[in-house]
Amino acid sequence: MRHQEKGADALSSLFGPKVTLPVRMHVDAKRYLCAVDVGYATTLSPASVASLALQGGPMTADECDEFRRQFGWEDAVRLRRWDDEGKQQGEPSATVDEFKRVLETGAR
Repeated sequence: MRHQEKGADALSSLFGPKVTLPVRMHVDAKRYLCAVDVGYATTLSPASVASLALQGGPMTADECDEFRRQFGWEDAVRLRRWDDEGKQQGEPSATVDEFKRVLETGAR
């Protein structure tokens, strides 16, 4: 577990905190959204629901307040929602070559 830490650490040699902090806050963003958006938890995959329990479940009101005081929390929530949108059931994932083309040309 702790994939958010591994991802942020891997990116830190290429990017600064504007990129790595939202990645590092990925799990906290899920916990936050489960606490503040009543429909959010219903959109999670079974695996994400199971991992939520291991990650502490939805945040408490105090944890939500603390999360919102952190630099980058809004970007972390935005990143979390984009990540969720990319997990469409039954839809093929982009290939490495497609990602490479986007990075090299800025094309979408």
